[in-house]
Amino acid sequence: MKAFVVLVASIFLFIACSNKPAEPTGVEKTKVPEPAKVAETEKRSEKVDLTKLAGRSAAEFDGYFGKATKISPATNPNEKPGEYRQYEVTGNPKGLSVRFFKDRAVRFNLFVEPGDSARKMLKEHFGIDVGNSPADTKSEPLSEKFKGKFSGVEFLTIYAKRDKPGGRFVMVHAETVR
Repeated sequence: MKAFVVLVASIFLFIACSNKPAEPTGVEKTKVPEPAKVAETEKRSEKVDLTKLAGRSAAEFDGYFGKATKISPATNPNEKPGEYRQYEVTGNPKGLSVRFFKDRAVRFNLFVEPGDSARKMLKEHFGIDVGNSPADTKSEPLSEKFKGKFSGVEFLTIYAKRDKPGGRFVMVHAETVR
């Protein structure tokens, strides 16, 4: 019986392959470029280096972090065409949330172990050195926000957020200029 099933499957496979429509003659094939691959030396680590990952495609993120654990379409009209993807990050139980706009990574959220310095948290977890840039602490009291060009990437906003007023920083966020 098993041999019969294999024989039938082989026949169907042969028929499917032989019924492939012929390509028109005189038409030049266009080669679709493969997405750029993340260099082996840039492979996954506990640090999410946005200076190297901002603007990359979903395929490149999948190559770097492995397949996304969750994918959700963007529903806000300003975020379309786009999607949200959740990636596992070593040492981080909640993972990295990335929003893609037109298949380019533009927004990032990562919950982190509590820390006392927003600048240190952004550098340690996202590879972004905001230097001595002034922090906006008035627009959102739980956050220290920065914006501008850092490490060659233009950011609309970068911030570390506290768990409570006067508390420690527990989340880092960054959004690039589109």
